[in-house]
Amino acid sequence: MTMKVRGYDHSDAGTLSAIHNAVRPDEPRTTASFQKHIASLEQAGGQVWVIEENSEIAGYAAVAPLPGLEGIVELEGFVAPTRRRRGLGSRLLAHLIREVEYTGVRQLSHYVTALDTPAAHFLRRHGFTVEHEEWVMVLPDLAQLPPLSLPTDCRLQTFNRATAIRHFCTLYDESFSTYRWYQPYSHAEVAATLGDAADILFLTCDGQPVGFVWLHLTEADAGEIEPIGVIQPYQGRGYGRLLLVAGLHHLARRGAKRAAIGLWMENEVALGLYQSLGFRHHYTRTYLAYNLQVIE
Repeated sequence: MTMKVRGYDHSDAGTLSAIHNAVRPDEPRTTASFQKHIASLEQAGGQVWVIEENSEIAGYAAVAPLPGLEGIVELEGFVAPTRRRRGLGSRLLAHLIREVEYTGVRQLSHYVTALDTPAAHFLRRHGFTVEHEEWVMVLPDLAQLPPLSLPTDCRLQTFNRATAIRHFCTLYDESFSTYRWYQPYSHAEVAATLGDAADILFLTCDGQPVGFVWLHLTEADAGEIEPIGVIQPYQGRGYGRLLLVAGLHHLARRGAKRAAIGLWMENEVALGLYQSLGFRHHYTRTYLAYNLQVIE
């Protein structure tokens, strides 16, 4: 048996999408959608590798920067079920680590939905440890949302792309800089991630932007809110709830039937707010991390 790790080529998408569907039949992808996903990783500054066994594609691995987390990259990948337990995954991971080590990357991160999954067992055998846990909460029906009521001195609005990016970065810092889950975004990271400037809805009071909610239509009938924030002088006044309700109404108008939102488990204030609007725990993301050597 011969193994070879090489860079990804667009012609690999067909084979890899078929392997993806065997590994994750509940999340099927076509050749085109797999290629689109890889293109988005590369556009965000990610890297992708393919492993071959006896000249046949057996799996892939990729890393991409995590917005707001300098030096941390998200890891993804798989090996075909029929080719597991042959050392292919270990060889692929070792190659990836050699490629990114000493490049400024200080940590690999990957989330699993349970610690008894094959992916979790594999990563923990290779030195990954639990870093933190997040809840993904779902509101299954957007048809019965509470009405939206704005104070007379406040309004909801969107801005052009440059202004939206600038306001978002400023407001995000002012909202979360004192919290453990603070993950500062650079202007470049927001620009690379933001699809339409209208996806970020801002709350202004007396003409001053004081909060935001970033909307994502993840599927034809499903939406996601991530992140949502209110600057600290305006916290505790119900503006977070107002922004969340406004975001849900906007998703519903765009065709979403349900919505998801994530939070750190320690964020009890946000948890209470989400539960009060009908969000319920859907699953837990456990983030596993691998620390690399860093050259100062």
